[in-house]
Amino acid sequence: GAFSPRDVELLLTIAGPLAISINNIRQLEQTQAALMAQSEQALLLRTATEVSATATSVLDVQELAQRVVNLIQERFDLYYAGLFLVDEGQQEAILQAGTEAEGTALQAEQYRLPLASSALVTQAITVGRVHLEPDVRQGTNWEFGAYLPNTRSMLAIPLRAQRGGTVGALTVHSTEVDAFSDQAISILQTLCDQLAVAIENARLFQQVQESLIRLNNLFLASRKIMAAERAQTVYETLVDYAGASGLVDMAHLLVADPKEPDFLMLPALWSRLDVQYDPTYRYARDPLPYSPRLLQKDVVFIEDLQQISNNEPAILEMFQSSRMHAVVLVPIYREDQWLGSLVLARSDSKPLARSEVQPFLTLCNQAAAALANQQLFRESTALYRASRSLSQVITRDDAINTVAEEIMLQTKADQCRLILYDSRAGVGKIEYERSETGLASGIQFPMGDDPIFRRLSEERRPLLLHDDGQDEITAASYLRPFHTKLSLLIPALNQQNLIGFMALDLLQGHRNFNSTQVNFAQTLVDQLNTQLENLALFDDALSRAQEMITLNQVGVLISGTLDLDQLANVVHEQVGRLLDNSIFILALYEAETQLYRPLLCTRYGERIAPEPRRLEKSESLYEFLYRGTLLAVPDDPVLSEEAGLQELFVSGWVPESALWVPMQQEGEPIGFLSVQSYRPDAYTENHIQLLRTIATQAGLALANAQSFQRTETTLQEIRQLFEITQIVTAAPEPQTRLARVVDALHRHFQEVNIALFTVNDEEKLLETVISHGRQSFPRQIPIADDLLGQSVVRGKPLLIRDMRDLPAHEQSSRDALSQIIIPLAFGARVIGVLTVESPFPDAFSDSDLRLLRTLSVSVAATLESGRLFQEIQLANEQLRELDRLKTQFLANMSHELRTPLNSIIGFSRVILKGIVGPVTPEQEHDLTAIYNSGRHLLTLINDILDIARIEAGKMALILEEVDVKEVALDALTTTRGLVQDSGVELRTDFAPHLPLIDADPVRLRQILLNLLSNAAKFTSEGHIQLEIFPDGEHHLHIAVQDTGIGLAETDFGRIFTAFEQIEKRDGQSLRGTGLGLPITKRLVDMHQGEIWVESELGQGATFHVVLPVKQLSHATNGQTDHVLEVSEESSLP
Repeated sequence: GAFSPRDVELLLTIAGPLAISINNIRQLEQTQAALMAQSEQALLLRTATEVSATATSVLDVQELAQRVVNLIQERFDLYYAGLFLVDEGQQEAILQAGTEAEGTALQAEQYRLPLASSALVTQAITVGRVHLEPDVRQGTNWEFGAYLPNTRSMLAIPLRAQRGGTVGALTVHSTEVDAFSDQAISILQTLCDQLAVAIENARLFQQVQESLIRLNNLFLASRKIMAAERAQTVYETLVDYAGASGLVDMAHLLVADPKEPDFLMLPALWSRLDVQYDPTYRYARDPLPYSPRLLQKDVVFIEDLQQISNNEPAILEMFQSSRMHAVVLVPIYREDQWLGSLVLARSDSKPLARSEVQPFLTLCNQAAAALANQQLFRESTALYRASRSLSQVITRDDAINTVAEEIMLQTKADQCRLILYDSRAGVGKIEYERSETGLASGIQFPMGDDPIFRRLSEERRPLLLHDDGQDEITAASYLRPFHTKLSLLIPALNQQNLIGFMALDLLQGHRNFNSTQVNFAQTLVDQLNTQLENLALFDDALSRAQEMITLNQVGVLISGTLDLDQLANVVHEQVGRLLDNSIFILALYEAETQLYRPLLCTRYGERIAPEPRRLEKSESLYEFLYRGTLLAVPDDPVLSEEAGLQELFVSGWVPESALWVPMQQEGEPIGFLSVQSYRPDAYTENHIQLLRTIATQAGLALANAQSFQRTETTLQEIRQLFEITQIVTAAPEPQTRLARVVDALHRHFQEVNIALFTVNDEEKLLETVISHGRQSFPRQIPIADDLLGQSVVRGKPLLIRDMRDLPAHEQSSRDALSQIIIPLAFGARVIGVLTVESPFPDAFSDSDLRLLRTLSVSVAATLESGRLFQEIQLANEQLRELDRLKTQFLANMSHELRTPLNSIIGFSRVILKGIVGPVTPEQEHDLTAIYNSGRHLLTLINDILDIARIEAGKMALILEEVDVKEVALDALTTTRGLVQDSGVELRTDFAPHLPLIDADPVRLRQILLNLLSNAAKFTSEGHIQLEIFPDGEHHLHIAVQDTGIGLAETDFGRIFTAFEQIEKRDGQSLRGTGLGLPITKRLVDMHQGEIWVESELGQGATFHVVLPVKQLSHATNGQTDHVLEVSEESSLP
């Protein structure tokens, strides 16, 4: 009853439209929801497409993960997105990529979750399906609370690989609760499936790349190893390859020390850490942690190095400091020989897989081959070197030493012995030994019944002896005396017969010889046997041929030797090749003086010089020389003394054996040859015959050498005479020549006094000209009956060998004991004496006398030329005095004549000009004659004085820069007065821009005026031309040409001679002195110029003068006298 029908109707009316509206709203919401779902699905699909494109284009896992999470966060508008990947050990999920700062922080901490944990991410990975937490605050598995505080809902989606298993998980976070729809989860799962495939492909690609890199590194390392020439290169290549593989944390090589095989060395190491190691340190083999397994041929895996005891301290410290845990030993084996081990270490306990070790094993096998090849090359080189050296040695000892040292070097043996068997004596002799026992080479011991020697002889192959305590006899006989544990015996065979063996010892029992070393040793021992046999044959042949060769050499060498000392050395050397010459004597003997002189005397090669002495006829040596038979002293020195032969030995030298062989020439003894030895029975009959032959050859050579020396002495005298003669003729003055002669003689004779005297016949004196020596001579010596006086009076030279043998009145009062006096004769007259005296007896020989006699001719001529030279000097002094008087006379003449002439010329000129009054024609005529005659006379006087000063060298030029044209015009002015009455034309031709020249202007004017006036004298018609022009860059040319009478060619030289004149065509002479042209020539010469004439008779003449523009030196001393000149006018006005 509350609502009325109206109300109901009204409500019904409203309800209809309202229902419609509600329905429309619902349809609109459904439409909007469908549009949003479609939009979200399109976004998800577009994101999936972008992720798929990224997954297919990016092959780096890290880059792929980061780009995907960034893309998903951006497209889905998420708070955070992260990507976890499972580690290789399937133990942990490691954060690979994350967004925003939170993801960067988690990555920096290397955030990881154990797969066994209950975290949402690990559950998704282990279970393999999506895990959703709609509200993390309500859940129990929230693991990111501290890192992602704004997360409200979280989704973990597994990354399922196609090959099975889960590689990781994608985790996405939202700030809203229940933010992930089923559709979003489905699309994200699809994305994760694609991403898992992409990651799997990227990892596969990365593995392929790493595999290619490893293969390439393996190839490069293999190529480098096979090309290596040194073991160190192989070692370094192995550890470098291990480091580049990325599989290990440390790698090093362990090899046996080549010098000490009981120790190991570490030649190369690589480590991720800075590990310090000493490459020179040696590690004891036994205490090493893996030494029991070190020599195995298989790869050894050690999972925990720290648990092994008895570690070698140095290497254990190295592993501990580098935190290494697991070790793999890769052996380097070649056949049965361990060459080393490559040690690969990791810091974790997981060892390398066998597949990972395989490349290292391959490389180590190649290294073994390379090292073996290197060793083979070294052994081949050593074998070649030893064979070559062995083929070049020429002595037994050198051959043995060469082979033994090379074998020890290659086999690393500690000791070596070579024992050769003497079948006649039944003993073995140690020919070579190098050991620590102190046993000396040369020890002998019986070998005839020795079991070891018999075994070697039967088997003929190397035998290895080892002191293992079971064979006491062998050990005691062969090993223990040499303090060795192991010995390798290499048989020495000669035509299948055992002649000995070489023993190689190792002092440590655990060491041994490999087959290569044994073969190498046997090869060299066989070569040594062959070489020893060859040397024995060679020695036999050489011993038979050496005597003939030496005899031939002696003949060849001494026949071409003319020097006595060199000859003696040759004989000594060659005799020593054949005989024991511990004492050697080669002596000369002069039969005329009975002088015995040892030429060469040696003892053990040391030269001794016994004094020469004269032999008495009673001496055994004298009898031996003249008997001419060989003398052989018995081995017992007592017998020598009983035979009276003591004087044959050098004082204090009494040998056991001796031979003396005399040397004769034409039946006369000239010396002997002796060899002596301190060994008994040193010389055989063959030695005696050899020494006879050598002595015969030496005697002939000594005779030739002595004859040559005598010839040389004669030539030397001639040469000295020639040199002294040259000295005499080279000096300009006689006194100087004589001084040089005396000085040369003093140098020749030495320690003598020399004097040269002239004979004063009027006063009967010897006057000393020059002397030289320690004692001076008196200036004057009377010619008496002494030795000097006898030589002057008789004109005979004197040779006094010993002054003490002369009568008392003839002996010199000076200290001389021997003297030569040579009279100096010029023509038939003795003009001087030359004497040479010595304080020693027998100081001069006949050769010295001959030299001085020959020289006396030149000395006498020099004395005479000296006398004549003094006379000429006196005459020259007189001529110089006459010249001085002439000069004084000319000076007086200049003053006495020129002074009145100047007055006459001057006064006559004054009168002619009417200055003192008028003159009559007769007076003018006479005064003109006086004036012209005075001028002419003054010119003559000036010319005479000029030529006198020039010839006396008293005229000097005063040079200055001169204008030649100006001087020429001045001279032409004077010349015009000379030709004005004859009608001769004066012409000039001056080149433009004439240079200034260095000249004396006064003398230059005189040169021009003389040439022009000379042309005026000989030219009566025509013309006279003066031409001046440059002649090159440095000279000026002056030419005076006339049309006068000309000159004959025969007169060209006369016209420049003083006081010479030529005649005119009518035969009349011209007035004058004939000095003009000579003075001109001398003045031109003083200017360093040239003058010459060109002319033909009747064709005129041309005089040429060429002067230098610049003088080499300037005349600055003195003043020249000026010529007095009168007026330039030729007649009075």
